[in-house]
Amino acid sequence: MDDGRYQEENYQGSKTKLPRPNSQIRPHACQSLFTTHELETLKAVSIDGVRRHLTSREDQLSGEFEKISPTQHPSSDGDLVHNLSPDRLPQQQLAVLSFDAKFNTRDTRPEDLIASFELALQKCDVGEE
Repeated sequence: MDDGRYQEENYQGSKTKLPRPNSQIRPHACQSLFTTHELETLKAVSIDGVRRHLTSREDQLSGEFEKISPTQHPSSDGDLVHNLSPDRLPQQQLAVLSFDAKFNTRDTRPEDLIASFELALQKCDVGEE
C-alpha cells in the first residue's frame, strides 16, 4: 500500500521514510496537526504574502516599463519618425498596405508611410493598443 511516502537510503545506510517530492499535503494530515483557527490563520497569512509579492512584482515591472517606454511628445521639428531603415518595403508588403490603407503606396518610402500612419493615429486619439 502506497501512503504517499517512499524509502530513501541516507548516507549512513539506514532507511528513512520521506514524503514524495512534489506531492501535495493531504488536508486531513494538516487538520490533525493544527486547530481550525490555526489553519485559517495560516491560510490568511499565505494569501497575504502572495498578494504582497504580486503587488511588489507588479510595481517593479511597471517601473521597468516606464523606463523603457518612449515619450509620447512629438519632436520640436515636427518629425514623427526617426532612424528608420533606408530599405524599401518589398512589393508584397506594399500590396498588403495598399489594400488595407485604401491609398496608393506604389512609390512610397517606408518613412513616409509610417509617418503618415502615425499622424493618422494621432488625429484619431488611439491608445497604445
